[in-house]
Amino acid sequence: MSLKSHITDITHHAYLIVGDRSHIKEELFDIIRSNGITIEGNPDVMYRNFEICTIDDARELKSLQVQKGVDAAGTKKILIIDTDFFTREAQHALLKVFEEPATDVHFFILMSSANNIIDTLLSRCNVINDTPIQNTAVEIERAKKFIEGEKEDRLSIVKELLGAHEKYSSPSVLKGDALSFLNTIEIALNSASDMRNTKEDFISLQEVWKCRKYMNQQGSSVKMLLEHLSLVI
Repeated sequence: MSLKSHITDITHHAYLIVGDRSHIKEELFDIIRSNGITIEGNPDVMYRNFEICTIDDARELKSLQVQKGVDAAGTKKILIIDTDFFTREAQHALLKVFEEPATDVHFFILMSSANNIIDTLLSRCNVINDTPIQNTAVEIERAKKFIEGEKEDRLSIVKELLGAHEKYSSPSVLKGDALSFLNTIEIALNSASDMRNTKEDFISLQEVWKCRKYMNQQGSSVKMLLEHLSLVI
């Protein structure tokens, strides 16, 4: 679904948009322009890209929102935060900003997944899920093989997933795909448990939930968590 079907006029003080961040960014820029706001060379439109948004980054964003705009009063100030991970400290700092938003300031947070975002911060945002509704047949088939295979088969799938990302320097790319993989496993397990309704399926789901929880923590090892899941699911 197009982002434009969710946002026409920029009215909310904070938007959290989940999906393909590069695609979202381009569509968001079009929406901003359609609201009569120039992006190029406009100091009131600020874009920040963080691999991990830390407390220092959140403090910078807080200071940027209170700076006076260069144009007349009533001109919107746009702050775009493009990241795949917020530390807990950064989230609490932003929560204070969103609880008392400055006039005519609008935040847009772009993320691949919002699994690690605290509920109180989510409640302050207009959350928009721009991810595809259905997983691809290839992803679902891989998840089924992971669930139904032997331990050696599951470890082989994990090795393949990790190997596909050796060329990436940023761990956020791998973490994003790993979380997507976990989500697909959960979908496949839920589908299977609806038919079998076994205790084993429920225990497997619990292991997936725990794996995803720990993977969203700063400094977690994707390799160790997926290998552990391969042995216990």
